[in-house]
Amino acid sequence: MSKHYTNGVILGRFQPFHLGHASVLENALEHADKVLLLIGSSQESRTKRNPFSYEERKTMVESSFKERVIVAPLPDLGIGDVCGWGEYVISSAEKALGEPVGCFFLGSEDKNGKWFTPDRKKTIGLVELDRTHIDISATKVREFLLNGDEESFKRFTRPEIHSLYPKLREILLSIE
Repeated sequence: MSKHYTNGVILGRFQPFHLGHASVLENALEHADKVLLLIGSSQESRTKRNPFSYEERKTMVESSFKERVIVAPLPDLGIGDVCGWGEYVISSAEKALGEPVGCFFLGSEDKNGKWFTPDRKKTIGLVELDRTHIDISATKVREFLLNGDEESFKRFTRPEIHSLYPKLREILLSIE
């Protein structure tokens, strides 16, 4: 498949980064020469919903994809799924990239369509990526960690982060 965009943006919390995320990222790299991965809720850590820090999540992604992606933080604004959020995401992405956003990769969730005004939708590509072919969620991976199920953790994460299992488990156990 030929690439259609010079760059693209993916947004997620990656709490933790798992094979579903990796698959979406691999797919995005087929569409764009470079991909910016914005780590949402970057200011959050050590809570049940957001146990891992931005730096820990960044390490997970970069250990798997090295120089193939650009990773940057995206703190929450607390404004919900509205066009203001979409403009904030695009503005943050353009600062991190140093150039206009070519496309935004999104899942099939209805909320994503509400993030961008009709005018914004004319200036960037919106590429929907299938996330359903790998049946895993970060919530499930956190359960594997909490329950000491290292085998399942390793089955649903990339080998490059398997060595982080003890540290990630320790972090989650300290929150409970």
